[in-house]
This record gives sequence, C-alpha cells and structure tokens, in this order.
Amino acid sequence: MNLRKLTGILSLFTITGLSFWLLGQVQTHPAHRANPITAPRYFLTQATLVHWNRTGQPLYRVHALRVERMGRPGFFVLSEPEFESRPPPATAWMVRARHGILYSQNHVLKLWDQVFARGIRPTMRFPLTLATSRLTIALETDRARSPAQTTLRYGLNRVTGVGFTLDFKSDHLSLLSHVHGHFVWPKPGPTR
Repeated sequence: MNLRKLTGILSLFTITGLSFWLLGQVQTHPAHRANPITAPRYFLTQATLVHWNRTGQPLYRVHALRVERMGRPGFFVLSEPEFESRPPPATAWMVRARHGILYSQNHVLKLWDQVFARGIRPTMRFPLTLATSRLTIALETDRARSPAQTTLRYGLNRVTGVGFTLDFKSDHLSLLSHVHGHFVWPKPGPTR
C-alpha cells in the first residue's frame, strides 16, 4: 500500500475518532419549556366577547385590541379593553383601560392603568365619568369596585375619593373614603 494512502486513511480515522470524542463532551440541555400557565395558547386581535341573558339580550360586551388565551382555562389577558354594560333600564356604562384580565369561569374582569368609566342615560344632561387606576367588575352581579384614588365628574362638578363601589343595575355609586370636592346637582332642563 502506498504511504500516501495509509496516511490519508489514518488521518480520516483520527479525525472521525476526534469528532466522536468532541460530540461526547458536548452537554446538551433540554429545551426550556414555557410556563403553561403564562404562555399564550392563542390570541385574537380586535375581538369582542359578548355575554347574553336568558332572553337573548346582551348584558355586557368586552372588546379588546388583543385577547390572549393563557394556559389556565378561562384566563384571558386583554390589551386596551373596553367594557360595555347595558342592564335595562339602568344607565349605559362604558369602561376602558390600558390593561385587563378576564376570568371567564368566575365572571370577573380586572382592569388597571388609566381606567376611565362613562355613564349616560337619556335623562342626564351630562355624562357621569369616573377615573381611577384599577377596577374589578363582577360580571354576574353587575357590580364594580375599586380601592384606588378616584375622580368623579358630572358637568363642571368634581369630587375625589379613595375607593368606590358601583352597582350597574341600580345605578348606586358610593365613594368610600377621603371624599373631597363640591357637587351641585343641576336643575332639570333640556337634555343634550
């Protein structure tokens, strides 16, 4: 056999053996699996979720720029959510925020970051507005509550307080503590 061929074969076996030895030294790490609770299962953009009553009337709507269904059943993360409640004959309420979570199994909507609520009915001269940093809405009972600093406005009137409760059905609104401001109910007149 030719010396050149023998050197080539030995070199080939040496390189092959060295390759196998190097591959055996490399430690493989299992792929990092995402947390099944926080990893999105799917997402929707420009989505509207509607809840209907037994007679087929919409009780509330939740619209969001993005809805992400997370790992736990009934757990949705919302971007720019808007909540709309229309329990007849009460005031129509629209609530929006920058972020939210919908727990659909227990019918709870939690909103935070620049929460703004607007209530209007045909007999009101001006809309009633609320601004706060976070809000929890119990969708089955049509009640909302917030422990945070709140500003209530009606026309030129402004009242601030810490925390509030709101019953969408009975239109009962209560500021809970540290209430300050001046509120004068306007005389009846033409609606706008």
